[in-house]
Amino acid sequence: MKTTFGEYLRDLRTEKGLTLTQLAAKLNLDSANLSKIENNKRDFDQKRLPILAKVFGLKLAELQNEYV
Repeated sequence: MKTTFGEYLRDLRTEKGLTLTQLAAKLNLDSANLSKIENNKRDFDQKRLPILAKVFGLKLAELQNEYV
């Protein structure tokens, strides 16, 4: 079963050992909003994808494929 983008994001964050607060700060979000994104209660803003790619050392195209 394919995971949602929020679940994918949570997996990336936990694999890197980041807390919600730490990742939220890097994305210029508050931790409550990031939690909502991870729980699929809020959409991730696509314009933050380049920042997310940089934080996790991923290719932007790879993240965009997961996002769509």
